[in-house]
Amino acid sequence: ETIVAVGSSSEIARRVGPDTVVVDLAGRTVNPGCVDAHTHILTDMGGIEAGQSLALANGITSVADGSIEPEWPERFIDADRLGVLRVRTSMYMARTDPCGVDQGLWYEEYGPDTVLSDRLRVAGVKIFADGGVCGTVATSEPFLDGVDIGLPFHDLDTLVSFISDADERGYQLAIHAQGDLAIAQLQDVYSAVLGDGGNPLRHRIDHSAVQTSDTIGRYSDLGLVPVVFGSSVACIADLPWTDFYKANGGRPGDIVAANPGLTIAWHGDDPWL
Repeated sequence: ETIVAVGSSSEIARRVGPDTVVVDLAGRTVNPGCVDAHTHILTDMGGIEAGQSLALANGITSVADGSIEPEWPERFIDADRLGVLRVRTSMYMARTDPCGVDQGLWYEEYGPDTVLSDRLRVAGVKIFADGGVCGTVATSEPFLDGVDIGLPFHDLDTLVSFISDADERGYQLAIHAQGDLAIAQLQDVYSAVLGDGGNPLRHRIDHSAVQTSDTIGRYSDLGLVPVVFGSSVACIADLPWTDFYKANGGRPGDIVAANPGLTIAWHGDDPWL
């Protein structure tokens, strides 16, 4: 399951052993597959088969599904068993729904980092810390004229409980936080849970969309993985962005600059428009 070499027929012939599999590309080009660290392309875009066809057509060969509801793990397991699943899939089990409603510890039926096959694994737990999908984004100031702002979905103690439950059992956490209030709260919670022990499970803050000077540099301080948009609504020029959003929103480059040496992941989060 390793590509040992790519080259001309004569170059490859010198490396062929009795167990080597040779693939003749007939003049086509082989490219490395892209990994989307947070997407809903398999669950929200026509189902597994339609979603993975769209992913593969765009060069995405590995995905992390960012919110696996209780009915979905067995669907993936069945698709894998039937040979339908072609995209490597990492499942993040939903502790809350998109509105922040607690779904309980149902995910414990599937152990942390369980490898179900070479195409399917249990990656971790998903929590929604603020709105955007359901409800409003938790920002300290309006980011769009005429759009209400909200508060984080949970108080600090509730988030500490959710995160501790998963962390103590060995699950990686992928937590949706778009607004600066939600990001700041989540950074405080991670600090309380992780203490001085670092972040060995690579817990994440997904989206990380609206930053302030108080939040943008804390990722490397805490060892947290920011997952940022590969594309952004900030590029839509005719939307009524406020001065606050123009200064603080859609800043993946600034996150990189403020956290030198930190591992940062991109994501499409499709479908999100």
